[in-house]
Parts: sequence; C-alpha cells; structure tokens
Amino acid sequence: MQMKEAPKLSFVYRARPPQVSIAHPPLLLLLHTVSGNEGDLLGMADEIDERFLVLSIRAPFAQSPGRNIWFGTERAFGEVITNFPQMEHSREMLVSFIKEACKEFRADPEQVYLLGFGQGAVLALSLVLTAPEMLAGAVAIGGQVVPEIDSLTVPAERLHGFPLMVLHGRSDGTYPVALGRAISSKFSMLPVHLTYREYSMGHFISEECLRGAADWLKDRLDAAGVVGVPAPPDYSSRLAGAQIKVRNLDRSIAFYMRFLGLRLAERVGKGYAFLTNNELHHVLGLRNVGANAPAALADATGMHRLRFELPDQVSFAKAYQTLMQAGIKVTALDRTVYWVLHFEDPDSNGLELFWDARSLPGRPMLWQGRELPLEAEKILAILESPLQIKESLP
Repeated sequence: MQMKEAPKLSFVYRARPPQVSIAHPPLLLLLHTVSGNEGDLLGMADEIDERFLVLSIRAPFAQSPGRNIWFGTERAFGEVITNFPQMEHSREMLVSFIKEACKEFRADPEQVYLLGFGQGAVLALSLVLTAPEMLAGAVAIGGQVVPEIDSLTVPAERLHGFPLMVLHGRSDGTYPVALGRAISSKFSMLPVHLTYREYSMGHFISEECLRGAADWLKDRLDAAGVVGVPAPPDYSSRLAGAQIKVRNLDRSIAFYMRFLGLRLAERVGKGYAFLTNNELHHVLGLRNVGANAPAALADATGMHRLRFELPDQVSFAKAYQTLMQAGIKVTALDRTVYWVLHFEDPDSNGLELFWDARSLPGRPMLWQGRELPLEAEKILAILESPLQIKESLP
C-alpha cells in the first residue's frame, strides 16, 4: 500500500492515494472509534477498492496522547448520555473537511463516502441524517443513532435512495447489538437503500465484516461508473504483432498470404512460420501444434479476433469479393466508425478486416455500440463506381 504525507486540513489525517490513475477520485473517509486515532483504521486501506482516495481522520478531542474522541459521554441513571455539543462540533468540522478535501485533492464531490466505527459510526449516521446530499453512501459499523439528532434530521424525501450499510457485532459490549437493530428499524422507515448485517464479533472489525464493507463500497463505485486506469510504466511500447497456434502450418501460411496479403518472412522447420507486411521481422507468428490439437472453446478466454486495416473502400470491396468467391463465410457490418468483415481462418481463429469510415459525412468519432447491416450489393457497387460513397447514417 502506497502511503504519503498530505497537506494540513481542519482534521489531522493520514492518506492513501488512489492506486490507479483517476482525474477526480472518489473519496472515502475513515472515522475511528472512541479513544483512537487516525492510524487505527488505516490498515484497512489495503482491502479498500484501489480507486478510492482514502483519508483516515483523527477525532478532534484529545483524551490523552494518541487517544481521541469525537464527543464525550457520561453515565446518568444507568444510561449513557452523549455530549451533544461536542458531537455537533465534530459533525460541523466533518462537513467542512469534506469540502476542503475535495478541493485540495480534486476529489469528486459526487462520490464521497464515510466508513465509521463505534463513535465514528455515530458521527457518520448523524451526517447521513442531516446532510445526505454531501455523501454518495456510508458504512456504519458498531454504532448507534443518538436521539438528539432527530431535531436536525432532514425531511425523508431528501434521503430517497441513499445507499447505507449498517454492520454490527452480536457480541459488541460497547454498542450492544440492540443498538444496531434500532438503527436498522429507524432507517427501514426511511426511503433509503439499507443493507443490514450482523457478525459474530465484539467491538472490533472482523475480516468477514471488512470484506462485506469493501465489497459494498466497490459495488457503489461500479454502479456509478467510476473508472480508474493503472498508472503507465516509465517506458513505452507498441503492439507489434500476435502469435497463434495452428493445426496445419502449410495451410495457414497459404491462407494468410492469400487473404490477408502477408508475406513469409521466415520458416523454422515444421514448427514455426513468421509473416509480415511491414519492416518488422513479423506481425504474425504461426506455431504448429499438430492436426489433433483441440479447438479453443468459443466462450473461453483468449484471443477474440486479429484485426487488419484496409486503406480504402475499394480495398474493402475487393477483400469482400475475394473471400466470398473462395467460399469463406463472411459477415459484413457497418459499425459507424468503420466497416468490418468478420471471418475465420482454417483453425477457427477470428479475423477482422476493416476500413475506417469516419471520413464519411455524418459519421461519429466514437463507436457507441452501434451496429448496422452492410449489404453485399452496397459493397460490390463500389467496384463498379470506385468513388467513395457519400451518405449519412440513418
């Protein structure tokens, strides 16, 4: 897990940056339990989706060195009384911190999540009830809803569809499981999307509990379409070809020379052949695995198709005509950004010949999943009148 020191904001915190490249990362704030600090929950970050910017926050009220609380409590007449002014102070600081962190780290303000444990869960639930628009979801582990927050709770319609996960230990001695069930009952009467689970644990976060929370958070990002890409290496590369397995080397050499226009660059006995169409030693390597080699399963992972580009419409039409006259089954499609011919080699490896059609009027720059039929008559008409077809998409 990569860690780094981060700029000072209204809370003391420690950060785990996103582990992928993402312009505006989703933000996850970790809120520890009573008598904790910003390091308590940070070990969880390795289990949290790599797209998150994770900030683990230290509560503002110090009990002793390294031990902090979000609010004080005291017992009176057998009940635990919350120092609500202190809790409100922490809640207001959290509101400010979210705004600061989104600005400082360029995080996505539409993808802010809380994960609170114990007192941190109490604080997280209070923010859900009072400022749900600031959050995209929250996880509360081993906490409660304090009754004092009711006077500040927003109208129910503002909570419509809010994603909330509540997790509780059946043996929790700090926040008994009855408090978790009370949370479930309260939010079940509100129009939130509630997930409630109990685990065989005390006032701690078990591996199973953490896994459930991490999976739930990942699902939220997936549902929101949050995309991150791995950071590139400090060197460059380019795709320079492919190698495939064939049953009959001579047959495959002839096929790729005849229908794809490749030339034989080198042959190594009966085992290997290398073909090219440029200055590279080869763009396609053929490995002979014998006549009895099993075919790849259609739904198995592996190569889907090899793609070869044609320079113009006339070449596209000539390729179509050549394949059809040879009795090869061909599917022709107009995918808006390119015209494509799909067929197979003698070993059922998928092949694609395409012509970039974006120069035609009305054509988009991105595919967007559109696929139209491409009739034989339309393709072969190009050979009769080799001027580029000028039409727009329907």
